[in-house]
Amino acid sequence: MTIRALLFAMLSLSLTLPAHAQPAYAQPSWRELSRGRGEPPQLEGASTYFDTAPSFEGASAEGTFVCRVEIARTRSYDGLGGAITRNYGAPDPTVTLQLGRTRATIHGPEDAWRFYVSVPDARIRRRERLTVRVVDRDVAVDDPVGDAAARFDGRLPLVAEGVVVSTECRRVDPEELARRLPLVLARVDAELARLLAATPNLDRDDLGAVDPRAASEHLYDAAALVGWDHAEVSRRRSALDDASARFPRLLTEALVHVDASATELGASAVGSPFSLRVPEAPRCDVPALAGRCGVRVELELDGPARLGELRFDTVRPDGTRRDAQVVGLARGTTIERDVGRRLPRGAHVVWITLDDPEATLLRVRALRNGTRWMVLR
Repeated sequence: MTIRALLFAMLSLSLTLPAHAQPAYAQPSWRELSRGRGEPPQLEGASTYFDTAPSFEGASAEGTFVCRVEIARTRSYDGLGGAITRNYGAPDPTVTLQLGRTRATIHGPEDAWRFYVSVPDARIRRRERLTVRVVDRDVAVDDPVGDAAARFDGRLPLVAEGVVVSTECRRVDPEELARRLPLVLARVDAELARLLAATPNLDRDDLGAVDPRAASEHLYDAAALVGWDHAEVSRRRSALDDASARFPRLLTEALVHVDASATELGASAVGSPFSLRVPEAPRCDVPALAGRCGVRVELELDGPARLGELRFDTVRPDGTRRDAQVVGLARGTTIERDVGRRLPRGAHVVWITLDDPEATLLRVRALRNGTRWMVLR
């Protein structure tokens, strides 16, 4: 990565992320980014497919191609010089590759002199050309690296040599594709079955959802082998879209029912050892909350208990869940933040901060008395 790109990325990160970094599961994977850019799906372990690809002779070659792109170390691409050119000045390459009538633009790995790209479901005929253009990704304007071209004479591998860029393309062994595709599709089917079996569970953190990303990742692997238009891949892509839409629909129906039966603002949700009441809507003007929005919850204990037995969060009708953290016990105009001790029988008031102050439903899960839902507005 160039120095300017690194500084820009750091600035962007500081502007877009909250004080605590997003967890890994919330960040898009490389494959999600690749799909978002409309790039052809890339083979996992492309170098192995390249090394094992057989030679070919014929009037035309079709299937999945894997190409090795190499960039000569003639200069630094990070604005530095000297010895650092040879060791640390590699570009962040984006390659535009035309193989016959198939054209693809692929963001390669950062800081790479050599890398592999793959193009599924391609075809090249005799006398058609392979052309390659590589640029170094930069913040404002991409920096040209070089290009190469060659004409297909009916034989593979096909090598294109340029001044700075050289590329060798091979066709993946069709027998290897035929062997691997059913294995990958079986993984897709297993994840689809999990998605179709999922039902809402409003007591769980994830509300019973099954993450569809595993199915998407396996489907991407299948498309990298044979392309998105392959009949078996296309059919499962439609099935995944349908399965992914199914659970949110069921969850919305369940939450609509919960919303209709939730304890209204000002009413008590009676239980043991905790009865709970939200007397008023959330507020954002409480000095003791240090600028955060929160809600006051009144507790009535019929016996000793610890506040840690209760877990709070907010849930929107579409299933969006956000944390709600206990700040402490209200003591007049102050908040006593030591809430770890055992509370005696009687009345207590706690303040809870809300990550989603516009939410309408508060979920309260008690270790000894299940889940209760409270209306916040």
